This record gives sequence, structure tokens and C-alpha cells, in this order.
Amino acid sequence: MKDKSLVYRKIIILSFLSLMFHAMNAQVNQTGGKHALNIELVGRAFLFGSFNYEYALTNQISLGGGLGLGNIQAGDITRDNNGIPENGRYFDMSSTQMIYGNYFIGKHKHKLYFTAGATNFLIVNRNKYPSETEFFVEPKLEWNLGLGYQFSGARTYYRLTAYCISLPDDSSFFPKYLPWLGLSMGYKL
Repeated sequence: MKDKSLVYRKIIILSFLSLMFHAMNAQVNQTGGKHALNIELVGRAFLFGSFNYEYALTNQISLGGGLGLGNIQAGDITRDNNGIPENGRYFDMSSTQMIYGNYFIGKHKHKLYFTAGATNFLIVNRNKYPSETEFFVEPKLEWNLGLGYQFSGARTYYRLTAYCISLPDDSSFFPKYLPWLGLSMGYKL
């Protein structure tokens, strides 16, 4: 199962890079330019938010990628090592990496848009003891879909997006498929 997930991630990444390469020759006639940076609160990254880069292929289509941080924790840990207590340190981090595409409807300041993408939820754990270091990495690739509204200024834009996101694990608190919101502010370079 891990091999299949790795193949899917490679296909998505190679497809994204290929589209970005071909997009360099696309003609775009919009205020600000082809490149944009934005910050999204909650949204595709689920809890905290993400920092994203977008490239406009045309006036209606853009591709993007982003990074988000979910959680960072560190502290002391104790375990039983053959009947002897052993003290160590732990470090836990969860992050998100995402790629997506947007399709815009509208020509001026007010636009409706559809978005779809994939988010990799990456969990990294390290437990360091005097006798050994345990290291765990758990990637989980999930999809997301959204419908949003964008208001554009001369170079800035604001978005409100209603998402349906797929979460890595079914829990008692959150379902596997979750309706969610994202609020973004961006700047066209």
C-alpha cells in the first residue's frame, strides 16, 4: 500500500511540474502578473493554514502549491527498557504540502472559482534515548475540492472558499470527509 501511495505522489508531482514548465509560455492578460503569493487560514491545510504560491496559466486557470504547519511539540519522555527506566527527548511535527488547480469564472473584481487538489499530511516523530533513536515518518495523501469567491484589487485579492476535504484518518471527533472553510489573502507579483 505504501508503494502505491508513493507512485500516486510521484505522478501528481511530475504532472504539476510538467504543467508549470508548459505554462511558462502561456499568455496572461491580468492585473499584477502571472505569479501570486497568498496566505490561507484553515482551508486545505485543515487546522492552522498555509503559505501558497500560484502561477496563472490563463485568465481562467491557475496552478498552485503550498506548505502548512500543523503542530510542533518537543519534550521529555520516559520508557521502560528491559525493566530499567530510560529518559529521553521527543520531537513531533505535523505539516502539509499541497498542489492544486483553480478555474475562475468572471472578468473583473468579482470572480467565482472552482478548485481541486491533493494535500499530503506528513507526520514526523523522533524519540531520542541514550540507547537508541526511534524515527517515524507517516505521509498520507488526500484530496480536496472547493467552491469560492474572489474579490480582486489592483494587486491584492481576498478569497472565501467552501471546501470538502478528505482527512487522513477517521476519528471520533472529525469524519473522514469534512466540509470546511478557507479564508485567503494574496498578492500578485
